[in-house]
Amino acid sequence: MAESLLSLPGIRDNEKLKGSISVTQTNRRSITSLATVFSLSLSIAAGADPGPELKAQNVGASLSNQTTSIVTAYDIHFDLKLTNKSDKPIRIPKAVRTSGVTTVFVSAIERQQTEGNWTFLNQSSFYGTSSTKYADCSLLAPGESAEIQLASYVLPLLKERARELGKEPTLRASVTLFCKAAGGVLNTSGTTVPFQLHLPAVDQ
Repeated sequence: MAESLLSLPGIRDNEKLKGSISVTQTNRRSITSLATVFSLSLSIAAGADPGPELKAQNVGASLSNQTTSIVTAYDIHFDLKLTNKSDKPIRIPKAVRTSGVTTVFVSAIERQQTEGNWTFLNQSSFYGTSSTKYADCSLLAPGESAEIQLASYVLPLLKERARELGKEPTLRASVTLFCKAAGGVLNTSGTTVPFQLHLPAVDQ
């Protein structure tokens, strides 16, 4: 997990965050583009301090209205608990009450296999424009924690693959935190501690 300055061209969608912090995510992919896999490429600053430990909490899932006869789509809900495990303050997005402000982007969801290895269930890329709004940075002191409430993440899977997940798979999420500093937009990328997710039943 590392921190870097990022220049963000392109476009993205906006979603309103539940609670007091706003999240913007481009996770709502068209079912017709399900087979397309995107990779997230970030410029990492050499020698940067490690970012916070990331834990998913208040985890839940429900069937999305994007579910079709061949695709099962889940609305996955989780909030992030950030803990500074380093001996220096680190920068994280400041809590904001305005919608349409980018703080967190979920770039991937992975599943742990029986053998212990990890495989991707879904990946996506972040693109911002000159009009994309970011939260200001705030400092998280060593040993302190903060929580960020996230909007739902839509995970579309082919029916067969959804059945293979079982009722309670072990997952982890790759996320990027964004905040605005004097020198530009900072991003801190990392992966959550593994968590179990109870999934609703899949129609046969």
